[in-house]
This record gives sequence, C-alpha cells and structure tokens, in this order.
Amino acid sequence: MMTATRKTWEEIPDIELGKIPEDTAYPDRSAIIAKRFLKAGYDASDDGDLECHVTDAIADIRHLCDALGFDFFALYDSAYDHYRAEINENEEAE
Repeated sequence: MMTATRKTWEEIPDIELGKIPEDTAYPDRSAIIAKRFLKAGYDASDDGDLECHVTDAIADIRHLCDALGFDFFALYDSAYDHYRAEINENEEAE
C-alpha cells in the first residue's frame, strides 16, 4: 500500500480555480483540488485551523446532501471506493 507523504499546506501547489491539474498524479492532484475547495469556502490561508476547516467542509457537504435528498453515507462509501481505485492506480504506475 502506498504511504502518503506528509506535506505542509505551503507545499501543496496553488492552482487557480477553473484549471484542472491534469498532468499531476493522484494523490497530489486531489490534494490540489481539495486545497482550492478549502480556500474558496473558508479562510484557509494557513495550516493553523486546517483540521477544523476539513471538518467543517465535511459537515457542509453532509448538509448539502440533506438539502438535495442524497444519501451521504452511500456517497461516502462510493467516494472511498474511488479513493482506493486512485491509490491503486498510482501504485501500479510507480
């Protein structure tokens, strides 16, 4: 199993909204997208409160699922399957 390399907030590249970092492999690509998401929705300018921002983002997504009538836990399970597939794809590429 791939071991994630711990990075600081500053080490994750800032790529402008609307751009997809297609040339970047998982999991770095996903980290860039998630960083953009947090910066767009929260005052995520440094890593001081990042755990709080991630927690808030997950809660906000759950509220959105409620509003749309989606089953949060079914989507979570599906997201985990996508995550595992991306990790496996990255391991095979190494």
